[in-house]
Amino acid sequence: MIPALLAALALGQQATLLAAPERARIGEPITWTLVVEHDVDERVVLEDDAVPPDDSWVLLSGPTRVRVRDGERAFTRLEWEVFSLEPGTRALPSLALGLSSGLELEALAGAVEVEGELAPEEDAPRPTLEPLAAPADEGPSSLRSAGLALGAAAAVLTGVVLLRRRRRTAPAAQPAEPQPSLLTLLEGGASAEALAATLSTRLRERVDGLQASARPGLLDGEWVAAVRAGGGPAAAEADALERLLAWADRVEFAAERPSRFALEEAATEADRLLEGPLAPQSPGGAL
Repeated sequence: MIPALLAALALGQQATLLAAPERARIGEPITWTLVVEHDVDERVVLEDDAVPPDDSWVLLSGPTRVRVRDGERAFTRLEWEVFSLEPGTRALPSLALGLSSGLELEALAGAVEVEGELAPEEDAPRPTLEPLAAPADEGPSSLRSAGLALGAAAAVLTGVVLLRRRRRTAPAAQPAEPQPSLLTLLEGGASAEALAATLSTRLRERVDGLQASARPGLLDGEWVAAVRAGGGPAAAEADALERLLAWADRVEFAAERPSRFALEEAATEADRLLEGPLAPQSPGGAL
């Protein structure tokens, strides 16, 4: 393995696994992003069952795969959404992967802080996740496929929780906690790569929700073209979205090292979009 890794580094083949956000609570979703730099004629090979590595992590979705070409080089990004069942400093797994030529790589992995205990200023337990409730039984002839999928997810999550012997209680319905702004994440010490990944994910998810269209597999250029065609407030901001996503790709995939001013400028512009034109509409508001 070591000679292969040395050869890979010599050839400029690199792989990095990052987490966003870098701090979360037990049960809160975390996005793992694997970025692989390789020759343009190579393809990244990774077994789906390599993530998560053990039953202390629960897989929610993924992997999604995006490939970006930059001349004779290419960058492949794979993303998983997971959550942790254990608190503490959780090291991300050192994934073993390969390229279509047969070259083996090992991803350089970061870590994520998972909070499971009360902070000094807290005086009451925080709500934690509870296994999803199965839909009401409508009879074999009227069950919909969505209901079956939800029931399956509930069974899997319940099994994992029982295996780990965790006991959780939570109110039947909890409003989602507001996410910290990108500028707040930056001021809290988020790395440039983590900020860029979070910026890209939030913008795409918010616009897809606003236009009621799921487009996770599109490259950024294709995605922006679809946003323009979708109309509404998002289409009016297509130029700004395209500029921010291109900046995020350069930081994530092309090892660009932006200045502090550039990071603050990108975070401020993205927050403007997320809190203004792309903000969730009230039930009576016009899209």
